[in-house]
Order: sequence, then C-alpha cells, then structure tokens
Amino acid sequence: IPLKDGMFSDDNIFQGCEKLERVDLVGGEVLQVNIAIAAFLMEKWRKDMNEAIDSINQILPDTPAGYEDDDDDDEGEKAFAIREWITNVLRKFAHYQKQHRRLVKEAMTTVELAMWKKSLNERDNVRERVEEGGGAKRRIKCGADGTKAKGPNASSAAAAAAVTSVTSAETTAAAGEKRKASSETTESVPARAECRIKCGADIVIK
Repeated sequence: IPLKDGMFSDDNIFQGCEKLERVDLVGGEVLQVNIAIAAFLMEKWRKDMNEAIDSINQILPDTPAGYEDDDDDDEGEKAFAIREWITNVLRKFAHYQKQHRRLVKEAMTTVELAMWKKSLNERDNVRERVEEGGGAKRRIKCGADGTKAKGPNASSAAAAAAVTSVTSAETTAAAGEKRKASSETTESVPARAECRIKCGADIVIK
C-alpha cells in the first residue's frame, strides 16, 4: 500500500481477512521516504524509522480480522491497526526530517564560517608578503646593502665611527704641524751659527 494518511476510512474494509498478515509499502513516495531516511545524519533516527516501518508486520498476524454473520457483526481491528501505523510512521518521519534539516543547516553555517576565516587569513598572509617585498625594494633603491638595523646599536655604531674619523683627522693635522715646526727649527740653526761666527763667538748654542 502507499504511505499516505487517510487511506482507509472504514474500519470494516478488512473484515474477515484472516490471512492479511503483512503489508509492504509501494509507490514513488515510499522511494523518496527511504532515500530521505538513508540520508539522516543520526544512526538512531534511521534505526527507529526502519523499525517503525516494519512494526506493522509484527502486529498484523495477531490482530483480529473480525467476522460478519446474522447475529453479530465484528468489524475487526486490522484496518484500524494499519491506519494508526501509517499515521505513526509519517509523524516520526516528519519529526526526524525536521531535526535532520536543522543539523544540516548548523553544519553548513559552521563550514561557511570556517571558510570565511580561512579566506581572511590567506588575505592577511598575501598582504604581509606584499608589504615585505615593498620594503626590500625601498632598501635596494636607497643603497642599503643589508637588512634594516634595529634598536639603539645602529646609532651607537654610527656615532663611534664619526668620532673615530674626527680623531684621526685631528691626529693627522697635529702631526703635520709638528713636522712643519721641526723643519723651521732646523733651518734657523745655521743662520744663528753664522751670526755668532761673524761676531767672534766660538761656541754655538743650539
């Protein structure tokens, strides 16, 4: 029979059908339901649905079929049992399908958030690489032959180099003045000697 609610409106439709012991579901709706059940995320949902679908075949053999005679009319309970079974299966399916869709939506939201964060991280990494590349190009254009110095050590080294250069220049200048003075002193000694010889002095004081 198809899995549709309201299939049997009369309770006596299976009256006297003692051999009605099994019901199989047919139709396109059944295929769709089976596919949806197989896709449920939770195993316990799939198990519960399969047990609910098969439950009618567990109770039909022991369900009275009723009888009809002139003195008494017993409609039986097989139609009622099948009607209640279809309603129960459809109710369970709707409940689990709603829960399944909720979990799928939450999972999709989580995946989208993770992908968005990953995209932001990749964008930041690309920006950092671009900025680092631009800094290297600027250092090359300004003639720097190494990485940018950090901290006060670079300034101290530059100051020390400047002081050393000034000291070296002063030392060189002082040495030049000393050589010049020595040269002038040497040149003046013969002149003083010549003057003393002319005046009759025989001792030269240097």
